[in-house]
Amino acid sequence: MTTIQHIGPADDLRHRVEAGVKTRDSLFWNVVLPEEDIAVQLYVWVDGNGVAGRQVGVYFPDPADNVILNAHNVDPGRACDLDDWTCAGLTLRQPEPLRVAELSQVTSADRIWSVVNGFGT
Repeated sequence: MTTIQHIGPADDLRHRVEAGVKTRDSLFWNVVLPEEDIAVQLYVWVDGNGVAGRQVGVYFPDPADNVILNAHNVDPGRACDLDDWTCAGLTLRQPEPLRVAELSQVTSADRIWSVVNGFGT
């Protein structure tokens, strides 16, 4: 039996397109920690011109405690990739493509949220 691999390590990186093409690469994480009564949502994107953005949402039982951080029109440069990337305080590292993503957000108040999501071997 032949196995066809549809996804490879390069798929965790940007898919470069010519400048001006209306498309963008994006990654999304949704982490629910029921024991902690916390849910975290992280969304990052970068378009063909290298213009990026991100949204970080941290949700608690009391909506007044929720944190939503948005940034758009950030210019990390056309050469940026998604394996070691920073966008408006959110850092994304992918030390093992397709297996591990490390994300951390630092706010201006020096509060840090980190999520390390490792996928099974």
